[in-house]
Amino acid sequence: MKLFLALLLSLIANAALAQNTTCPTRPPGDISNACASTAFVTAQAGGGISPIAFGAKCNGVADDTIPLQAWLATLNASNIGIIPPGNCVFTSPLSAAANNIAIVGQGRYNSVLVYNGLNTTVDLITIGDGTNQYRGIFFDNWRITAGTVMTAGTAIRLRRVVRSSIHEFIVDGQDGTGNLWNGIWFDQVDNVDFTHFEARGQNDAIRVHGVNGQPQADLFLSDCKITKSGVGIHMGGGFGGLSVVQCDIINNARNVLIDVALQATNNREAFFGSGVSIDTTLTVGAFPASFGIEINDTLSTILSVAKFEGVWLASATSHCMQIDTGVNMTVLFNGGRLYNCGVGAGTVDGIRNNSTGVTLKVDGTQISSNTGWGVNNTVSNTTTWVVNPIFSSNGSGNTTGVAALFVPNASGSYTIAGGGLIVGTNGGVGGSMQLNGATSGLGNINVTATGGTTQIQSGQTSNVTTLNVVDTVSGGFVGSQIQNISAANNSAARTQWTTGVANAFGLTQLVNGVANPTWDFTFGTGVVGGIRILNNATVAATWLNGLQVGAAPTGGDKGAGTINAQSGFFANGNAGLSVTKTVRAAGGAADCTLIFTAGLLTGGSC
Repeated sequence: MKLFLALLLSLIANAALAQNTTCPTRPPGDISNACASTAFVTAQAGGGISPIAFGAKCNGVADDTIPLQAWLATLNASNIGIIPPGNCVFTSPLSAAANNIAIVGQGRYNSVLVYNGLNTTVDLITIGDGTNQYRGIFFDNWRITAGTVMTAGTAIRLRRVVRSSIHEFIVDGQDGTGNLWNGIWFDQVDNVDFTHFEARGQNDAIRVHGVNGQPQADLFLSDCKITKSGVGIHMGGGFGGLSVVQCDIINNARNVLIDVALQATNNREAFFGSGVSIDTTLTVGAFPASFGIEINDTLSTILSVAKFEGVWLASATSHCMQIDTGVNMTVLFNGGRLYNCGVGAGTVDGIRNNSTGVTLKVDGTQISSNTGWGVNNTVSNTTTWVVNPIFSSNGSGNTTGVAALFVPNASGSYTIAGGGLIVGTNGGVGGSMQLNGATSGLGNINVTATGGTTQIQSGQTSNVTTLNVVDTVSGGFVGSQIQNISAANNSAARTQWTTGVANAFGLTQLVNGVANPTWDFTFGTGVVGGIRILNNATVAATWLNGLQVGAAPTGGDKGAGTINAQSGFFANGNAGLSVTKTVRAAGGAADCTLIFTAGLLTGGSC
């Protein structure tokens, strides 16, 4: 009977070995442990090698350095390494440089390698020699930590490792000692997946970089928690194809850093996608709490892309995302939420851009409860766009300085720099702000333009109590238009333009308004010339307060309805338009009163 049972167990083990000689890579999002269990069973069935066979004790007391290094040197495609349950202590760096090294533990909290050496600046385990490429590296179901407080070095350094996988793995972890300096360093890798893991380091939990002509692309991180580190994920230069999904990056001093500190070459692509939470920054050791995301790749070009798709970005002590001076990459933040930045830490923005060369587009994002601005463009550029956001409760206001803003269903304050304001569904794209049509209940919308050509266009914008457009610099509205404004269903709706500076309007057109009851202008004493009011239906009244009209608009609009050949004011085709306030012509000695009936001048003169 015993012989029969032994034969049966042998057959089962051989079948497992035949069917599972390697552990298949789990697709992103698959957090099952089936692969790890199969790998361990396969290793045992195939006579996998344990460091115990080389004299290791793995009892947390004995120094297992020599047997661990001897064990590592034997691992290859034919010899799978098995780490037994317990703590295998080592006191000097370990290394291996071969293809197809597989190391499998008996549970990522059960099989642990612990560094207790005196040297505080070394890399603890290095795979690869930095010269050749090594493929087929596989780690599964074990943990590395340190009893020694490290001041430099990295726990796991993979040097030119390609087409490899790490699963069910802990680099110190949330419940670890916090003694590692860097957690894991992907040093010039290609097509490596790191899934279902925890990572922690005093400096960087995860760091990656590439070198031109060497492995420099495709690192896939998924199903993870990265916490209690100086930097959660550090993309340090020369790398492309960093992909992160289903990860909680939380309670680091900086959660994500993209720069060129590890390699003086621009990064190419970084993708943060579904299920990624970049949440809360805290002081970690000597590293003060800082940004949720900092982008400081000063060698980047417009072809470099950092894309955040459906990401939760929240609760940074400093700005949730900061783009530093000199960055020239394309930054995309689509969907997701940008929330609660700076609470308890002063005035902090959701996104702050300090670079004139960046292309920044924020699309469909909920931006709320930030103590500073929702989006703050601190510099003059024409490539910062905010599209279809959901704004609420941002302390300083929703946006300032952006070149283009397309906003549905949002009351609040917006500052547009460098030219461009479009309100509505029918407007163009470049240099503009848009308030989408078919909206209602917006309340007051306050817009400040600080220069450049401005357009305001709208579809059916209902129940807008007041649209206030304020000019702050000479020439801020030169060449501007208000088109297709509709304020139906609210008889008190007003479109109000205010300026206190000279030459603010130039050739300005107010055209094709639908059921808009009031155009309200409040001008200062400066010369404001070239205003046309055309084809506005059922306009009840227009006030032109203290307006001095300058030169006539270009194009010679002096037909029916022209006030004066040189007045620069033209109105025609405006049903029910009347002017009851006074207008002073340029150089005129006195005010005058103009009377319009059904859009045509019927009385008064200047």
